[in-house]
Amino acid sequence: MALGIYVGVPEDTLLQYKADALADLGKAVTSYSDSGTSVNKQFGMPPATRILEINYALSRIDSSRYGGAHTSIQVNWDSRVDL
Repeated sequence: MALGIYVGVPEDTLLQYKADALADLGKAVTSYSDSGTSVNKQFGMPPATRILEINYALSRIDSSRYGGAHTSIQVNWDSRVDL
């Protein structure tokens, strides 16, 4: 579920952020330790989550070009109770 953290950011900036996030998709989190010293490199937000948030913000700018929000409802009629 998108939180809308990129809502209000200009469209051209969002497109650049999206390109950067797509480039980060294949990268791995790196960790190294030696003689009691450790170094970690990781993303503040995973690339897939960033893309989700950016797509949400782009859909708020222009839903016809970038697609609107999708909602789905799942109904289970197996446990129906008549009142």
